[in-house]
Amino acid sequence: MMNGSYQGKILRVNLTDHVVKEEALREDWAKRYIGGRGYGTRIICDEVDPKVDPLAPENKVVIATGPLDGTTAPSSGRVMVITKGPLNGTIACSNAGGYFGPMLKRTGYDMIILEGKSSEPVYLWINKGKVEFRDAKHLWGKLVNESDQLMREETHLEAETMEIGPAGEKMSMIANVMFNGHRASGRTGVGAVVGSKNLKGIVVRGNLGVTVADHDKFAEAVRATREILAQNPVASGGLPLYGTAVLVNIINSTGSMPVRNAQDAYLPEADKISGETLRARNLVRNEGCSDCSIACGRVTAIKEGKYKGEHGGGPEWESIWSLGAMCGNSDLDAVTMANYLCDRYGLDTISAGSTVACAMELYEKGYMPAKDAPFPLRFGDADAVVESIRAMGEQKDEFGRLLAQGSYRLAEH
Repeated sequence: MMNGSYQGKILRVNLTDHVVKEEALREDWAKRYIGGRGYGTRIICDEVDPKVDPLAPENKVVIATGPLDGTTAPSSGRVMVITKGPLNGTIACSNAGGYFGPMLKRTGYDMIILEGKSSEPVYLWINKGKVEFRDAKHLWGKLVNESDQLMREETHLEAETMEIGPAGEKMSMIANVMFNGHRASGRTGVGAVVGSKNLKGIVVRGNLGVTVADHDKFAEAVRATREILAQNPVASGGLPLYGTAVLVNIINSTGSMPVRNAQDAYLPEADKISGETLRARNLVRNEGCSDCSIACGRVTAIKEGKYKGEHGGGPEWESIWSLGAMCGNSDLDAVTMANYLCDRYGLDTISAGSTVACAMELYEKGYMPAKDAPFPLRFGDADAVVESIRAMGEQKDEFGRLLAQGSYRLAEH
């Protein structure tokens, strides 16, 4: 195998037969398709029929790390989820931060290939290279944060987790794969594919190191990169202070903010949902991903009002424009609560907020009859945003089930 960086092994998991096997990482592919996204996409292209139903057992999911995962390279702690996505029928490459990717690498595997479908809900426990199939019937229906906690309690509290929520179980077209309870691998319905395989999640724990080919040159490159980040005003100033939501006022000032389902491009009250206001009102602490000095992640809490006491991760810039400006909503607590609900149900915040905004425009223009909505859907109604996300996550009625399929199918209906 190549000298350093990769571990050299792929874990192939047949969920139908509950059989696992190890395969060697191909050196030629690792060099030609650099990174987990490139290599994983090649696997999907080679092994999945382009005509396959994304939610059929014949579709596959690749959970992939890259050559820098597990090293000290800045901002390298990413993990890719690659599959044929159900939302648009093309290859989905979705990534998340946190610590799952580096920990997967420390188990001795660079990637996991998931194929087939389990007859009953299961989760995988990968502990220092040993793989177990575990019963997940008691976890089916649990929220993402609940599943994260329960799986770690059943395996190891210091393990890293991947999980889906009710949205993935019910195969919402905008369902995420989540990591550690609130890190999202979103867009294109990757969570629905995992749910279609009756896989609730994966728990990983390893103790292997990750070597590099030339330690001295690598350390020099790491130092140089960290110096660049330290001198950059965004990486060392704006992002640590205000998170990715530092973009809210900046984007709005250029007339590029998607407002009221992108009918407008400027929100006069944007500062109410900005990163600056989020820091002043809701920030508990910063949170960084593995080997990242920026720490742009937000751990937040709602400290007053009807959602007082709720807490979680985010919201990020994308969540704020989708659950806020797109819906004409400038209530930061409502945006934050809607973001928490998306994470708990395993819904993509961008798609979810955009779908609610689509529903609001359809409702206001008379294309959605009032009888089809459980409550009025008007731009600026913060309660309608939160309750629409709840309906989307639970799918207890036709309204929730329709929204869970995304804005295109909602408008088409």
